[in-house]
This record gives sequence, structure tokens and C-alpha cells, in this order.
Amino acid sequence: MTLRFPTLAAMLLLSWTTPAQSENHVSAQDVADLANERAIDAFHSLCMRNLDDPDAARTDAEKAGFEFLGQGTAVTDNLTIQINTHPARSFECIVVRERLATNYGGRDDFFRSLSLQHRRGVAQMIISGEPYVFMHTSSGGFASFTVFKE
Repeated sequence: MTLRFPTLAAMLLLSWTTPAQSENHVSAQDVADLANERAIDAFHSLCMRNLDDPDAARTDAEKAGFEFLGQGTAVTDNLTIQINTHPARSFECIVVRERLATNYGGRDDFFRSLSLQHRRGVAQMIISGEPYVFMHTSSGGFASFTVFKE
């Protein structure tokens, strides 16, 4: 008896390649890009969605799995969020990504996601008549994505 159709095991065996041979090999840069994308997504869903509403930002952060340590700081899987209200800035929200391989840290991706042009990692935008400052900094293995209202 001859089989006309290969079995599932045979198809898997025939299609298997080593990572070096695979077109789908994930590079260190791919991993870094995915981590940056995750941090930028967290920034949009926690900071941008809740501008001027620190209580809502905290609630959404907790729903997203962040654990608050006090003083407005919460952490989860290589991401930290800081939600502040203080006299100098009426609202500030920062997402920090840890374990950077380079100081690039997704700066251009961050500002592109906001449709902003930046100068040395800083840009301004008027939202609902209010001035907001957006900043990206990276140093010492960390990248921060920040918005604050002046």
C-alpha cells in the first residue's frame, strides 16, 4: 500500500529547518523591536488614553497586570509605569522599558506612533487646548516614554 498524502509527522519533518536556515529566524533586533512596541503600546493604552486622569491610569495599569509599589509606581515584565501629579506638572505619565541592548530604545518609533517630529527626544503637542510635552530618554539599559502637562 502506498500513501498518496504525507502524514502530519512527515510534513513536519520535511518542513523543519535549523534557525540559521529559517527565513523566520528572530534576531536580537527583532526582540528589541517587539519589546519597544510593547512599551509604546502600554504608553498609549495607559498614559494617552488617560491624560489628566491619574486614577483611571492607575486602574487601567492594574487591569493590565501592573503591580503598584506605592508612590504611583507599578511594575510588570520589564516594564514600569510611573503616574505622578505634583505642583510642577499637573499630570505626568512615564513608561520605562528595561534591559536595553542599545541606547536606541525605540525613540523614532515612539514619536512616529504619536505623529510627532522630535528634536533630541522632545516634542510638544496641544491636546484639547492644553500643552503637553512628550519625551524619550534612554540610558543605562532603560528607555522611558514620557508625557506631561506643563
